[in-house]
Amino acid sequence: MRKLIYTVTAILSFAVSTNAQVGVETETTTEKSILDFPNAGTKGILLPYVNDLTTAGNEPGTLAYDANTGVIKVRDNAEWKSLTDTLSDPSIKLQHDTTNYPEVGGGTVLEDGTFESVANGTVSTSADADGVLVLKTSAKALSLPKVGNVESLGLVKPGLIVYDMSRKSLAIFNGEKWALWEPAL
Repeated sequence: MRKLIYTVTAILSFAVSTNAQVGVETETTTEKSILDFPNAGTKGILLPYVNDLTTAGNEPGTLAYDANTGVIKVRDNAEWKSLTDTLSDPSIKLQHDTTNYPEVGGGTVLEDGTFESVANGTVSTSADADGVLVLKTSAKALSLPKVGNVESLGLVKPGLIVYDMSRKSLAIFNGEKWALWEPAL
């Protein structure tokens, strides 16, 4: 009987862990998201501040805050493309503390099947990671932190990315203003 209980427990534990999701400050997760955040929160994702984009990896879809120009950029195949305007006041970029926001590399990798270790706070890192946080999955998407509207956030750091629920828009702050992307109709 004891052997049967151990076997059933092991099978159930395996079944639960292979379908686990990660929620940050939320217990509610969606099945199709690799990483979930609470609705109408007050926090976002702060993109890594990078001094040299050539060290930031070549993975398409990589996002970074270029600490030299104050521009949020995305890696699109062979080149970096700007997602935000250049700062009108160049002194803003000098206010960024790049010492506390180290270069990309030696980051955390989340892959399908390893969510339970992240949820329990035991995150492993990889020196080969091409990012601060690498989300690897072929079947899920990233659910951005959702805020009621960006104005409710008050003072925020450059490179903050959120989903503005009132505008139904992706929003990224470049240190001077919010760049908003609304869905194409």
